[in-house]
Amino acid sequence: MRLSIAVVTVLLTTTVLVGFCCPVHAYTINTTESGKRIRWSVDTVGLQLDPALEKWLPPGDAYAAVEMGFEAWRGLPRVPDLVLQPGAPSASPGHHGKAPTNGVYLLESWPYERAKLAITVVTYEMTTGRLLDADVLVNGETKFALLDEHSQQQTTSYDIAAVLTHETGHVLGLGESAADSGATMWPYAMPGETKKRSLANDDEQGVMENYLSSPPASASGCGALTIAGKSHAGRSWLAFGVLALALRPLSGRLRRARSAALRLLPLCVLGLLFGFGEPLTLSPEALVSNGTRDERALAEALCSSPDEQVAMRAHQVLGQLLARAPRNAVALCLPQSAERMRALLGNAQPRDLRVGEAKQLQTLEVDGLLFTEYAVHGSDGRSTTLRVPGGTRGDIGQRLLDGELPPADGSQLAVVPQADGSQHWAYVAQGRLFGGHLGDGPAIEGAL
Repeated sequence: MRLSIAVVTVLLTTTVLVGFCCPVHAYTINTTESGKRIRWSVDTVGLQLDPALEKWLPPGDAYAAVEMGFEAWRGLPRVPDLVLQPGAPSASPGHHGKAPTNGVYLLESWPYERAKLAITVVTYEMTTGRLLDADVLVNGETKFALLDEHSQQQTTSYDIAAVLTHETGHVLGLGESAADSGATMWPYAMPGETKKRSLANDDEQGVMENYLSSPPASASGCGALTIAGKSHAGRSWLAFGVLALALRPLSGRLRRARSAALRLLPLCVLGLLFGFGEPLTLSPEALVSNGTRDERALAEALCSSPDEQVAMRAHQVLGQLLARAPRNAVALCLPQSAERMRALLGNAQPRDLRVGEAKQLQTLEVDGLLFTEYAVHGSDGRSTTLRVPGGTRGDIGQRLLDGELPPADGSQLAVVPQADGSQHWAYVAQGRLFGGHLGDGPAIEGAL
């Protein structure tokens, strides 16, 4: 019985140490393409409100909703305060050189994925991750209202304050919450839902982690294409020392134990849980060939690693994951597939769909917004030019958070030109369509 108590003590102590040394979180922190954290380098960030948004909502509601979103993130250690400044932002969102303005805009004609309620455009320095500009774009084709959070009335409107609180997290450098459906940064919302106005612990921990230290120094080479978790050797040996102290009163009894296995139990448990500081290795090749949305979330989480080499390799793997069809494809004959195909075609006809390999041409700047331009060459010899929001130009990077990343060079794409000059696009792999204008979710199988 005494030995059983000793074993239970070992397991309980180890469980406590696991909770202390290996915290689990759902938040992600946005990083540059080389793995540097994206964050502000000032204590206060001013944003201006688009007059069109004020007119679009009942008087005072837009201002109140923005203030609610800012207030939710205030007062956290080292996290910048966001404040509304008088006046209007630049006529168009994006980075405008030496006269940057951060704004909350209404886009009455929505050019991005239909399901997106809002998108945040961030512009940053590639070498440091320092934020230069952030603009929140609200989908003017969606029904919004400033809801009463204490009312149980059914509504088809989305709460503008909850959506802007989520986008404020992006302005401060956070990505989506990968697993916590109760977090403000969880990427889905329902009509009438107001709970995103209040931060979860995971939201607070994520934003405080982003501003805990200065942006990381430059990485020194990437090595082999393998994602390795940062070694926790110091923590492991600290855990071993604490565990040894906890077991000291029982050492006499354990020495008299007949079973050598019981004496080795603490070492075995520590070896299994902590690996004595050996890095946990994950093969990107396995992710690319068998990746699921859960594995994509893992790669996105590793992009926030404080170890710059891990973050950089995770970005490389994430790019490969995005350029590969997921396994949860659906047949074209199913209703949801037909709807997604209609979304891809828009106002075009099936004959207008072009399929081919993308070759990156250049990055363009149009009124403060960056676009990556590709030539898509089809097997029939025809080619078309595709422009995708976001990209890098010199030391400046720009990204649409909540939006699809620009395709990797050489990706197979389907492109559908629209009558208004815009383009719908999606990835193509193994007879499936997915991503791009279709967003994250099931692929269309049998479409091509």
